[in-house]
Amino acid sequence: MPYKERGLEMHLIGFSHHYNKLYGQSFGTLVAVKRVRIDEYFPIMGLCYDTKYEEIKEEVGSGITHGYTFQKLLNGEYVQLLFMGNNQIPFTTYRQVPPNYKPWRNRKPRTYKKTIPYSDLIGKHFAFKYKGEQMDREIKKAILRDAVKIFA
Repeated sequence: MPYKERGLEMHLIGFSHHYNKLYGQSFGTLVAVKRVRIDEYFPIMGLCYDTKYEEIKEEVGSGITHGYTFQKLLNGEYVQLLFMGNNQIPFTTYRQVPPNYKPWRNRKPRTYKKTIPYSDLIGKHFAFKYKGEQMDREIKKAILRDAVKIFA
């Protein structure tokens, strides 16, 4: 049965790579939100796990590339988003704290355009969009017309 018919209307979150932590999942539910400071004291093991990816290059003879993207995360305030993927595999992702971001308890009603109150989205479904790739047609149909779009 198509996603939309099952009541899985979705927002959208973008990823620059097929991170290992995603295990090929195509959508998930936002479970929790936590504001964190990533600096030299933040556990590096978690960041390594969270940002590891492997990609197969299409050029002849180039093989597989391995990488981590946690260097982009160092030194700053971030919102840690915890998702439960469609295969029931949980994972986290980090996004920079948006300008004028206010936690749930301090906010006033506003649009999602510039300052996303991530905690308002707990329990909502998100389709996963990978940079430079087309999305599954059925998932694309399930994306809300006024969807929140979270990209790094």
